This record gives sequence, C-alpha cells and structure tokens, in this order.
Amino acid sequence: MRQIKKVLTVMTMLLCLCIPVFADETQTTTLTFTVYENGLTFGSTESGSMNYPTAITNKTFTAASGENGTLTYSIQSQKNSSNTTVSYFTIGSGASFNVAANTPAGTYTIVIRASAAGDSTHVAATKDKTYTLTVNSPLSFTTPQSGSLTYSASSDQNRSFTAATSGSGGTISYSIQSQKNSSNTTVSYFSIPTATTASFRATSGTPAGTYTIVIRATDSVTSLYKDCTYTLTVNKASGSVVLSAESGTLVYPSTGTFTINTNTSGGDLTVTSDTTSVATVSRSGTTVTITPAAVSSDGGTSVITVTSAATANYNSASATYTVTVNRGTITLTATAKNAAYSGSEQYAQIKSNVAGVTIVSGSTTSYGTSITTNATANTNYNLKPGQTNVTSAQTVYYKATKAGYKDATGSTTVTITKASNPVAYANQTWSYNYATSAQTKTLAEATNNQGAVTYSLQSQKNSSNTTVNYFTFNTSTRVLTAAANTPAGTYTVVVRASAAGNDNYNSGTADSTVTVTVQGRQLITVPTEVTVGGSATITYDVLGYDMDISVESENDFHLVYADDAVAYTMTESWSDLTGTGSLDMNIAVTGNANYAEEYSDLLTFSIVYTPR
Repeated sequence: MRQIKKVLTVMTMLLCLCIPVFADETQTTTLTFTVYENGLTFGSTESGSMNYPTAITNKTFTAASGENGTLTYSIQSQKNSSNTTVSYFTIGSGASFNVAANTPAGTYTIVIRASAAGDSTHVAATKDKTYTLTVNSPLSFTTPQSGSLTYSASSDQNRSFTAATSGSGGTISYSIQSQKNSSNTTVSYFSIPTATTASFRATSGTPAGTYTIVIRATDSVTSLYKDCTYTLTVNKASGSVVLSAESGTLVYPSTGTFTINTNTSGGDLTVTSDTTSVATVSRSGTTVTITPAAVSSDGGTSVITVTSAATANYNSASATYTVTVNRGTITLTATAKNAAYSGSEQYAQIKSNVAGVTIVSGSTTSYGTSITTNATANTNYNLKPGQTNVTSAQTVYYKATKAGYKDATGSTTVTITKASNPVAYANQTWSYNYATSAQTKTLAEATNNQGAVTYSLQSQKNSSNTTVNYFTFNTSTRVLTAAANTPAGTYTVVVRASAAGNDNYNSGTADSTVTVTVQGRQLITVPTEVTVGGSATITYDVLGYDMDISVESENDFHLVYADDAVAYTMTESWSDLTGTGSLDMNIAVTGNANYAEEYSDLLTFSIVYTPR
C-alpha cells in the first residue's frame, strides 16, 4: 500500500547524551516524528433497487477499502423523495443495511458513513456514500397515460385506461385524486363510475380542452397505491348546419327565402353568395333572403353558403343552397286604335306590368321611331307612328326591354275611319200677321258642314200636330213660302240640311225646326146711332180663329152669334131707354193658346130717343 507521509512536529525536547560536555556548553536537538493519512476509500454514490419488503430485508452495498485500523459503518441520514427524514433503514452486518418491513415504495436517499479507526502510523478517517434506494411497489401502474374523446353536449362518455397490476393478489381500486384544466384550475367533470374498473367518466357538456387527471390505484392487500397522470384531450365536435332546402329557382325580380333549421354549435352565422352578379343574400334570424340580380340570360346560378363559426366546443360548419336565377317576364298590354277622323294624330297604346322598361316602336321590326321609358307600371303610353287621316289598319311593332327581363315584342294596329259629319242646322222662327197674300222667308244656311249641302222640306204641322199643307220650300234658294190666308196659329216646319261628306267625313244630315207663327186680327165695325125701341147691328171681324165674344155695357145687351160666322150681330130692344143720350161699351175677345185676351177701345154710341 502506498503510504502518504505526513510530517508532524510532535514536540521539542532536550536530550542529554553521553557526549562530552565542555564547561559552560549546552546543545539542543529537535526530533521530528512522521505519520500517514488513512487509506480509506468509499465510493461517493451507489444505487440499488428492491421489491417492496414484507419483512426486514438486508441490502448490501460496496464495502470501503484501503482502510487502516478497525472499519465500521453508520447511517448518517435517510430521506424520502420529498426530502423528509425517515427511519426505515439500519446498518446490518458487514457492508449492508437493513430495510424495514413494509417500507413504502419510493425512492430514498441514504447517507452511509465508513469510519476507519487508524493505527500506529495512520490517522483515523471517515468517508460518506450516498446510496439511492428504489423500493419498487408490487403495484404497477403505467404513467403517464393519455387519450382523447369528442365533445358531447348530451351524453356522458367513458374512457378506459391501462389498468394497474399487483403481485399481491389483492383487488385494485381506482380513485381520482385531482383533475385540472389547461389553466391549472380544478374542475369536476370526471369521475370513476366503478371503483374496480379501469375507466373514468366525462360528464356530458365537458368543454373541449386538455385536462390533467391524477388517477390513484390502491392495492387492497398491501394498501399500497400508485398515481397515474392521465392527460385527456376533449376535441371539439363537428358543427352541423341544416337548411330547409338545398336548391331553388327564382324569377327576377322576385326574392326567395330558405330557413336555417339547425345550427348545432350555436356559432355566429354568416351567409355569402359566391356569384353576386346572379344573387345577393341577407339574413334575419334563421331566415335567409335571396335577392336575384338582373341577369342577362336564364339559368345563372349562385351557391349560397351558410357558415356557423367555430365555438368553444364545436368546429366551424357550413351548408350550401344553390339558387338558379331566370329573367323576369314583361307583360305588355297593347290597345289598338280604331278611331274616327278628328284632325289629330291618333296612336295605339301600350302598358307594361313592369315599371322602368324601355319601349321601342315603329312601322317595322327595326323599330326606332320612338323610345319611351315608362316611369310607372300599368300606365298607357303612345306607340308611334300614329295616323291622322283616314286609313285602313296600319301595323305598329313594339319591343320592351329592361335589365333582368326577357324582351317582350308584339304588334298592334291604328285604324282611322271617316268621322260623322259635324253639320249643324240651328232651329229658326218666323212670325207674321194673318195675310190674304202669300208670305216668304229665306232660311239660314247650315253650319260646320263637311262637303256640299242640299236642303229639303221634311214636314209641316199645326199646333195640334196635324200635318198641314200651307208651306212650300225652294231647296235652291232656301225660301220658305206660307200660302195666302194661312190661318192664324203656330206651325212647325222641319227643313233638313244634307252634307255630302269628303275624304275624312261621312255624309250627314241636320234638321232645323222652323216655328212659324201666324197672328190673327180683329176688325170691329159699329153704328154711330141707335134708335130707341129699334135694333142696332155691330159687326166685328175675327178672321182666322174662333173664340168667345162678350160685351160689357151700361145696359143689358144680349149677344146673338153663330159659330164660325165671319160677322156677328148684336141686337138690343133698348126698351128701357127713356131719352136721348149715349151708350158706352167694350167688346172683349177671349184669348186662347196662341193669343192673349184682347179688348176693343171704348165704343160710344149716340142714342136718338124717338117716342113710340
């Protein structure tokens, strides 16, 4: 063995040797003793493992070596993995230590000291060794473990794990020691439904996320337990969007709708159209409204996508609706013009059930004669060209266009016929006194006539509506002649004006009613003298009509007359007169339908009294 020399100064002393000493002479000598360091060696670390001890078990370690002097061992400290001092271990015989029965499974740190007492040439020494002992549990439980499941809002879900095993033959039961989410917050979503079954349960509605679940397996025989960290990932469920229909067809400009029947996740909904030139969309609640665009041809399609945004527990989901858009239909109502000539241009008319269409018309299918944009629907507009003069049916072609609609075309006609002749012939009057000679009157001309006019006598009647024959008419000169001695009275003579018409007017007639009044006359002749006791004759002429005649006088006259007579004679005996004097009287003619009542002037008679 290699000795390490160590020089120690032990002491200094004076020695008296058998050396001659001279008088007054002293010598001092210093002795130095040399010792060596102990050669003790003891590995600084060592480790070992063992199964769970059910009885005191001896565990050897590598002995110290190179020691000088007596060697002993001692335990300086013993701690578990939590650095807590324990007392499970004692030094056995030789290079060993004893492990107490039922020392819990785990990892222990045991500091063992080797002490060498030293000898005559070596000093005492100590060396410490850290022995790491792993006490294996008879309970084996794989850790960590992991698994996953998909979020369910309505059902509990079980998830199995790798079961623990034990050599004890006991029953293993399981319990959850802790459960935390990814934020390290304790939760309570998980439970062990059956203690002896290697599975745990996630309750319905466990949010999507990552959870750390510490599951403990406990051996019923040894009461030993072991924990397993189980990492569970709850994945988001697939969202679901269900629509009331998958496709539809719209005719511009009518809108359409469909309904979002199901939105499983409840995520925010967005609705888009992949071809906005065909259709655009909007949403109110669960109702999606599709507004067709003004397409230029039928059959344009747009895919409407309804998307539900991802939520905490669901992934995004979508559903589609395919809309086909066709052009709208313009309904045109044309009204042919069939009018009589008026001097103004006449037009066929058209109206559209759609506002804002452009209407083009013309005498051929080239159109171009007129362009009209109707501001409102169902309003009539003129189609050009029109017609003014009389013509047979003339065709007018038309076309209506508007973005988003099919073109609408058609034709109609304008026909101008001859108008009724506007000839007018005003009524006329003619009045004259009864005459013994023929009387004449030139009648007025007809007015507003179209074409040459001829005249004719149509009828003549008296006031009793009886046809008479007193009047003649010259059709060339328009002279109406009343015959001599035409009786007094009122007559209706109808004269007709006939207009021949022309290119634009038909022939026509108009009648003029000529009211002719023949006034009667009264001629009264009376004597200038009456003889008392005699008789007087008074003659009064009422030519032309019959009427009653009365006489008023100061005396009692008696009227004697014969019907229809020209002359009437009034006689009076005058017997009551007593002398010469005068007699005043009036003669009255009673009026009728044609004449007012008339009176004669006061008649004064001279009375010559002649006694009898």
